[in-house]
Amino acid sequence: RAEKGSENMNFIICEDNQRDGNKIRDIIQEYMTNCCEPCKIQLVTHRFANVITYAKNNCDTENVYFLDVVFDGYDTNGFKIARQIREYDIYGYIIFITDYPELCMTAFKYKLKALDFICKNDPDIKKRIFECLDTIKKERMKLVKKQQNETIVIKSGSQYHNIELKNILYFETATLDRKIIVHTTNSKIEFYDTLKNLEKKLNKDFYRCHRAFIINTAHVKQVNTS
Repeated sequence: RAEKGSENMNFIICEDNQRDGNKIRDIIQEYMTNCCEPCKIQLVTHRFANVITYAKNNCDTENVYFLDVVFDGYDTNGFKIARQIREYDIYGYIIFITDYPELCMTAFKYKLKALDFICKNDPDIKKRIFECLDTIKKERMKLVKKQQNETIVIKSGSQYHNIELKNILYFETATLDRKIIVHTTNSKIEFYDTLKNLEKKLNKDFYRCHRAFIINTAHVKQVNTS
């Protein structure tokens, strides 16, 4: 799956009433414009088969599904559609919007990890949708921060290497040219820097055990104290 938090949010609205679908779309666009968040409305449709196809083909992107619950004239409902979405997209956000608030508890029976269940007649429907989008935005920011803490960018010559910290075994100072050598699980890269500066960029798994070495303690299997 692509790194979350660093890409556009995609919105999929499945609603059998076109007016309600357009209303949800307009609320989303207003929020995203105000927050300067990149987003794309991928679908506003009553054709639930299109939603399932989208989920199947785009499970590696950040998706937010707004689903109606009752589809008049169809032998399905929003819960069944959400269950099919979860077969392909286990990370996407699902928000139910319906005229039938009494069905709220039914959503739990399907184990869908829904973010919210909003009544269309709620006078504060815009506020409720904004609160959902606030929650998603905060989670995205946390994920971006976590991802930044889990990688390090190293410049070696004219090339930049984005290395996951978990794959680093240790850093050592080279004997010549005041270079640092990073040893990973599958490579060795030389670059200009200081161990003192590197310490500021690394997480708590790294320990400077010697003036010439910083080790990744997650890869330490044994310590000989003698």
